[in-house]
Amino acid sequence: MNINSIIGFSIAFLVFYFGIFENAASPELFLDTSSIIIVVGGTMATFFIIFPLKKISDLFDFFFLKVIFKSRRTDIKVAKNILSLFFDKDVQQELSRDKKKYHPFLVESIYLVKKNNFSANELNSILSERIQLVKKAYSEDSNMLTILAKFPPAFGLLGSVTGIISMMTGLGEGGAEKIGPAMAVTLVTTFWGIAIANLILLPLADHAHKAVQEETHTRNMIKAAMLSIHLKNNSSFLLETLLSFIPIRERYRLKDYYEDHIAKNRSIISTHSSSRTPQRKSS
Repeated sequence: MNINSIIGFSIAFLVFYFGIFENAASPELFLDTSSIIIVVGGTMATFFIIFPLKKISDLFDFFFLKVIFKSRRTDIKVAKNILSLFFDKDVQQELSRDKKKYHPFLVESIYLVKKNNFSANELNSILSERIQLVKKAYSEDSNMLTILAKFPPAFGLLGSVTGIISMMTGLGEGGAEKIGPAMAVTLVTTFWGIAIANLILLPLADHAHKAVQEETHTRNMIKAAMLSIHLKNNSSFLLETLLSFIPIRERYRLKDYYEDHIAKNRSIISTHSSSRTPQRKSS
């Protein structure tokens, strides 16, 4: 569960309720059915005109899997996983036992390194292409939401203009006291257009844009680590490679984690060595 997204949508709901509906003289005015239909229906119609039908499922997948239910993996957590697998004597058994614990690209990359005899350039090319593929998918989500965000305000304005025209045609029949309520109903459509664009679509587009940057950075770190392991560099070089992708304020945590693994391995080696040393017979 993505706690940040839940908090954000909850705050947006509270803003709507206490900032708008609670203090409005007629809260039911904002729930005008025709206004909501014009904005939502018009935006949906535009979506079907511009994008193929499959993009609907992609949009729902993005919202539920990447915004609401996605658990955020920090780079330092992924870096720790890389180090733990580096020191593990049986990596494939560890991955088969708890594959969901690790970043999917990390699992994919390890199997790629273990099962194939690629050169460093070939491995770099394959991993780079797969990173670009994921980057393209995330960017498409961001672009799609940015494009959609242009239309709710436009349809809101269209509904307001239509309402003003209808109000003007009947202006001579009613008194001046009817102009204010009629104008208020007319502007509700504009309200919903602005609200849907700025509180839903544009934040989701920015979220997708940020997600593609974070995911690309994480996958580039994994790629660099896999190349280091493939070239059989020592653990110190692997650590410095990972530290290049970690924020400065968090690097000490990764260094401490590395030192703990080194100390644990030394104790294991010394234990095995002492157990294999033959004892001297007492004379």
